[in-house]
Amino acid sequence: MLVQLVRACQQAYRKLRLNETPGDVAPPRSHITEMHASLFAIGDCFGVEGAEARAKSARYALRGILTDLANLDGDRARILRRATRAAAYLLTFTAQPRESGERDLSEELLERLARHPDEVTAQLSQWALDFRFAPDGRIRPLLEAP
Repeated sequence: MLVQLVRACQQAYRKLRLNETPGDVAPPRSHITEMHASLFAIGDCFGVEGAEARAKSARYALRGILTDLANLDGDRARILRRATRAAAYLLTFTAQPRESGERDLSEELLERLARHPDEVTAQLSQWALDFRFAPDGRIRPLLEAP
């Protein structure tokens, strides 16, 4: 199932054709929705205890897409805000503990997303950074959220 969800996400991203369109031109809404849904599906399926290895694998396979979404600005950030919110959700739910003091991909990208122009994305990302990542590098379970 992991491979199929990752492929679906990659296919949805290709449909956006971001390299082929100006930043102020919106892709079809259905393509943004497909991207949004595929990211949420991965977060929902692999953001649970016991699925950490699969979550890490999915994030590794989607690293370029997640990084692209975290780096959006201007009109493109506004246009793709729903997909970017879903990326923040995926990163929050699939966060991994620090290894050898190195920040996890989720922590790194959520720091960028905490400055996203979309207020919802920025607030979710900041909440994740404040709660999910303990000072000692471990990940706090979502069920312990205040």
